[in-house]
Amino acid sequence: ICAVSKNHYESGIPDLYSLHSWITTMCLTKLYNTKWVYSFIVFSSLEGHQI
Repeated sequence: ICAVSKNHYESGIPDLYSLHSWITTMCLTKLYNTKWVYSFIVFSSLEGHQI
């Protein structure tokens, strides 16, 4: 992701120029949020249990 951003910056191509860029951004955001919510649920369900 960093290499793509750097290449676009150096080439003068605007960020989120294409539909592919938007879809990738939405998928990465969705995956990050899903991981965070799942981790929160697991942590909350283990509260009070000794590991």
